[in-house]
Amino acid sequence: MAAQNFSFPPTNDGDVQLFLKFQCKRYSVRRATKARGGSVPFLKVKLPMPPNMVATSALSFAKDATIESTLAEMGFGGILSPTRGIGGIISSITTGAAQSFRRDPKKAFQVQMDTGEMIFNEAVSRVFQFNYQLVAKNYQEAQLISNIAAAFEGYALPRTSTTLKRFRMEMPPIWTWAATDEKGNPLPNEHWTGQNKPAFLQNVTVDRTSSGGVYSLSDGTGTSSTLLPLSTSIALQFVEIEPNLFDADSNSIKSRSQIISGEKVTGLTES
Repeated sequence: MAAQNFSFPPTNDGDVQLFLKFQCKRYSVRRATKARGGSVPFLKVKLPMPPNMVATSALSFAKDATIESTLAEMGFGGILSPTRGIGGIISSITTGAAQSFRRDPKKAFQVQMDTGEMIFNEAVSRVFQFNYQLVAKNYQEAQLISNIAAAFEGYALPRTSTTLKRFRMEMPPIWTWAATDEKGNPLPNEHWTGQNKPAFLQNVTVDRTSSGGVYSLSDGTGTSSTLLPLSTSIALQFVEIEPNLFDADSNSIKSRSQIISGEKVTGLTES
């Protein structure tokens, strides 16, 4: 079955210069396929570049014992030093024991040297936020906006199994996106999308009365026509699937699957 394909606005009269093209594909456990953004395409959505799109990167650190080598730092001369080496260790032990018997309050009480430092724990998966306010000019555009909102809501979820619907389900689809100009030419992802990697659609927030009131459009066929929202806001939050690393050889960000498999990925891949 061919992938669903939506584009808003349906016709571009030159008012929109930049676009984002979202695509989701079936999840795959194979590294190369995962690095390319999945296998079978399910959905393609082309939207104007949003007025704000935020990428959040974070690293996790925890305090632990230093990872430096004490012996290497001391050197041979330091090891034999009466104050820094073995002699210093013995003096530290005897000083600590002797302090318990001191009665002179003017003498400083010494404790063991703090050898902790912040040690890298993990690179937290990046989060990308896109906020849209889509306003329909006519009934056909209202239908298109409603279909796009429903598609984002549906394709964020796990899929039913094709063989064991009562017992199994598929992983949610993998999402990728890329920036293009009005003619569809790709824009450098390092400048526009932060070298984004395959992600899950983590949060979808849809407000179908976002214009400050309840406004609707009719198809003009009379009282039996279906009324549709005039204005809809859609907030999309994606979280990358895997940890990323910075590849100094290519001066670029790469996902773990991309590095292990050697897959060369420059952006959203069409299929």
